[in-house]
Amino acid sequence: IPTHFNVKGQPDDYSSKMGFVYIILTVIVLVFGIFLLLQNIDKIDPKRVDMPISSTFNIISMGLVFFLTVINLFMIMKSAQNINIMDKAEVPFLGLLFAFLGNYMYNIKPNYFVGIRIPWTLNSDYNWRKTHQLAGRIWFVGGILLTIVSLLVSAIYAHIILSIALAIMVIIPIGYSFMLFKKEKDNPGIAKKDIE
Repeated sequence: IPTHFNVKGQPDDYSSKMGFVYIILTVIVLVFGIFLLLQNIDKIDPKRVDMPISSTFNIISMGLVFFLTVINLFMIMKSAQNINIMDKAEVPFLGLLFAFLGNYMYNIKPNYFVGIRIPWTLNSDYNWRKTHQLAGRIWFVGGILLTIVSLLVSAIYAHIILSIALAIMVIIPIGYSFMLFKKEKDNPGIAKKDIE
């Protein structure tokens, strides 16, 4: 059974039927694990211990379960039923996932599991909030644009655009976070002024 496909949608790796079942089961376990993690983040994350579970974590956990389940169905349809939906649907669907995450990113409270978890955001609530506000806008707009543009071009170009979009959505927030870190280091009172 084909289990991996190149950017043209052609199979380039195969597995036995049992191997295919293991791949599907792995994705199911991953989905369930992500759901349990986000539902119990208040018990295991040092930054969230004894704090009420944010409704944002609930929404993100349900959304990720939905998106990963649909991707799993795409894999089953492509490999087992030879229904070639992945070619046109994969990148637009990922664009929708980024837009969904971007829509809620601004509201994610500091934690060690979800969001842009780099030293500068984890050490400063001000840096975390400002970085996630910017990242949320970039991910939402980038996800919508990625969805629309990838529907208008071939699968090869859609994957190239996906790579470029991912680089932008990751590099800009990290660079901005570092800039805020330097700014806060030079002016320690900036976070307090921002709250006021």
